[in-house]
Amino acid sequence: TLQFRLVRAGDTPDILQLFQNSEKGETREAFRKKLDGFLSQPEEFSCSIVTDNDDSALALFVHGRGNSRGSLIPLLRTRSDRLAGTIARYLVARTTHESAREGMTTVVVSDPFLGEETTSAMHELGFVWTGTEWVKATIPGMTSLGGLASTVKHLAADSKLSAHCGEILTR
Repeated sequence: TLQFRLVRAGDTPDILQLFQNSEKGETREAFRKKLDGFLSQPEEFSCSIVTDNDDSALALFVHGRGNSRGSLIPLLRTRSDRLAGTIARYLVARTTHESAREGMTTVVVSDPFLGEETTSAMHELGFVWTGTEWVKATIPGMTSLGGLASTVKHLAADSKLSAHCGEILTR
């Protein structure tokens, strides 16, 4: 069973060791600064560790409170083991479903140091790479044709998404 808990003050050394992506050129100092930035803004970001029954850390998941139209995942790291892809898919799918339920129209994953398993999960879940981040459109709940048209209009108006709008909506 996966369990979520907020990152605690003493977790930082273990997080740095487990989730820094040095294979993609991320330095320990840059990762620490990024993590500290999220931890220093609890009103903007929720920083969670995903653990198993033995309290072993499996993933680091930062969820931005975002705005009323979108949900942001600025940091998503999994341990490099056989469950990494499954855990990444679960975390992203869960956020996508929650965002749609809350009336948000997009989910953005902006972590530039995603692992290969997480990148594969992004593809499988219908996210589109915009060149700087992964984006997926969500259609909030049951909606009328007018509501759907309004959602598409908002997506097309977003300067970051306008070039990818057709691809995002067909995934």
